[in-house]
Amino acid sequence: SVNGNPTASTSTGSDGIAQVTRTLGLTPGDYTTTAAVDGLSGSPVTFTSTATIGAAAKLAFLVQPGNIVVGQPFSPDIRVEIQDIGGNRVPGATNQVTITSSRSGTLVGTASMNAVAGIATFPGLSINKANSAYTLRAGASGLSSATSGSFDVAKASTTLSITGDTPDPSVVGQ
Repeated sequence: SVNGNPTASTSTGSDGIAQVTRTLGLTPGDYTTTAAVDGLSGSPVTFTSTATIGAAAKLAFLVQPGNIVVGQPFSPDIRVEIQDIGGNRVPGATNQVTITSSRSGTLVGTASMNAVAGIATFPGLSINKANSAYTLRAGASGLSSATSGSFDVAKASTTLSITGDTPDPSVVGQ
């Protein structure tokens, strides 16, 4: 197939050469093209082209944040992937990725991490203010940013416990 077409045909020019352009897909790997000419010795001929991962171009959340309680870390840890334009992880990418919040709550923990093998992981990250419909934004210099799905941060519950001795009615002044 050529350019996604199962078959393509072309004619030779005055020099006897036929030309076909092949655009590789966005997925890394080998692509084959077979050229055949009726009655020609050595026909068909198969050509193999290899598509490789491109340069870092954008960010994507691998692990989306879920609902949490104020001060409790996201679990599992937030993970952001550095991808090429085709959405393939760029395993050699070590860019610094920074997470910011869409709401007034402050992110607690390390919000800027260098990617390792194309993935930035943010362990122990939490938010210090209850609110609904938060989103996180991942940004890195020179790359298209990513926005997480929406999540809520609930107020932490508080329990007050008062203990004491029960007074003995036979003792005066307790």
